[in-house]
Amino acid sequence: MLILNPPFSDEKFVKANSFEDIKNSPHGAVLFFERFKEEYLDLFAFCKKSDVAYGVRVRSIKEFLFIANLKAKYAFCSNLELAKKLQEIAETYLLSTKVILLVQNLDAIEPAAQLGIDGVFQVKYLPKFSHKQGEKGRK
Repeated sequence: MLILNPPFSDEKFVKANSFEDIKNSPHGAVLFFERFKEEYLDLFAFCKKSDVAYGVRVRSIKEFLFIANLKAKYAFCSNLELAKKLQEIAETYLLSTKVILLVQNLDAIEPAAQLGIDGVFQVKYLPKFSHKQGEKGRK
């Protein structure tokens, strides 16, 4: 099971919601889209085509299937029951997108592990802003 927050992971997440955010994001960072919007499908397709790792907070099976087909690295959700359904779908269809349960604290790791969820991430580590000014982007 993955634990994506420090000190367990060095994965760096950067909030994104535009082509400019993607292009200016630090190389090696994983883009985080705080919600799924159908108008973001072009952004997700661009990430797929450009081999840019990204994750999306999803609220439904449909949203999960869309981002999984556009090769999102992570699907984040806050609901344990939804995470369980998404995990079952990911395993049935051998999808590479990892299902990550957003949790308040790591006490929630045991129920998630018992259900076979790919990983957890504490909400306090979610990115608040886009890339820092002055950092080199992907250009």
